[in-house]
Amino acid sequence: MSSHRPLVGVSVFFALGIMAGSCFRSGFVFWGMGCAFFLLLSMLFIKRKILSLSLLWVSLIFLGALSVVNSKTISSDHLYRIFEDYRGRPVFVEGVIVSDVQKRKFFHGQKTVFTLEARRFKAKYESQCAKTGRILVQVFRTVDLHYGDAVLLEGRLHEPFDFCSGPFSYKEYLNQRGIKL
Repeated sequence: MSSHRPLVGVSVFFALGIMAGSCFRSGFVFWGMGCAFFLLLSMLFIKRKILSLSLLWVSLIFLGALSVVNSKTISSDHLYRIFEDYRGRPVFVEGVIVSDVQKRKFFHGQKTVFTLEARRFKAKYESQCAKTGRILVQVFRTVDLHYGDAVLLEGRLHEPFDFCSGPFSYKEYLNQRGIKL
């Protein structure tokens, strides 16, 4: 890469790392240790310019992959982390509607569907606690709600499921949009 435009090289190798992180299912530790290892080697061989620069480019690939893996990491206060403990049990979730509210036909009636950005969570006989995460909400009747409304809902948490065994995965589709429940 040209020394007159180092940002081009940085961008190219970082982008290669993003592609590598998307293709290979390795963990945060693997990409982080790889990045640190090649960066350290680059500094050790600083006198050998071509070798040092090559190792630096490789560390940028690992850094790009690390950024992808980090973006997929679920925070410690995410609702998904407590999902197993409350599966199928009634819970209260307070949050803000962050999508268009859709009215859809459902058997002989209608349902209201929207995405909720959770703020607080409470289960029966437990204290309320701050939680984050997006939830796909389905209310099996027509309700008058709009984007940006703050709501308190009572319902049951369920993990999205795939409708068929084809190349399309509804669960993965929602996951890519940050919706785990």
